[in-house]
Amino acid sequence: MNVCDLLKYGDFQEALRFIRGNCGKSEVHKITKTSDVMKLARAVSNELDLSECKKILVDFWKFSVVDEKEIVFAMKSKREARLFVIGVLSERVDRDEVEEVLNVLKEIAPFVFDWETCDQLAAKVIVKILKVSKKVLQLFDVWISHPNVWTRRLPISTIPPASKFCQECIKYLIPYLEKVSDSKEKPLRRAYEWAKREVRKVKNL
Repeated sequence: MNVCDLLKYGDFQEALRFIRGNCGKSEVHKITKTSDVMKLARAVSNELDLSECKKILVDFWKFSVVDEKEIVFAMKSKREARLFVIGVLSERVDRDEVEEVLNVLKEIAPFVFDWETCDQLAAKVIVKILKVSKKVLQLFDVWISHPNVWTRRLPISTIPPASKFCQECIKYLIPYLEKVSDSKEKPLRRAYEWAKREVRKVKNL
């Protein structure tokens, strides 16, 4: 049974075990390689009909954050589940299934609780959407005032990758940067400083 079958049957623990078992470990931190999880997600993405599997992906994501306190410890965290979902969504954006991906983003954004998930989601999925559709800005309008600091960080974390892959998008993101300029929350403050440095490098703003 492959990971898609396990997900469809709702056996999330076995799906997570499958992902871990089919991906390598980094030599330094001994955690599952992000690149391997993304590669696996892209390879099996054809077997998932996003319109039918939206709830499955959302539930798999929520399964991975049931105990959000463990997320700070990468070895204990079910981070591979979130990275897998990000990989699937990234592939589906490439296949012009933007509306379906936006629908999934609406559901999972409130359940982002760590820097890796936040920044990978921004770089691998959100920037891609922004390049082809401004509808994601409607989500940003909601996220930027969300009670969860990591959800608020998503629009800001989109700025650094946008400065490399979608410089024309930066002008749409500056207002969100300004809205968090006074924040003292560490996750948001770090993202703000990072984004601000990248914005300075972009010409013709």
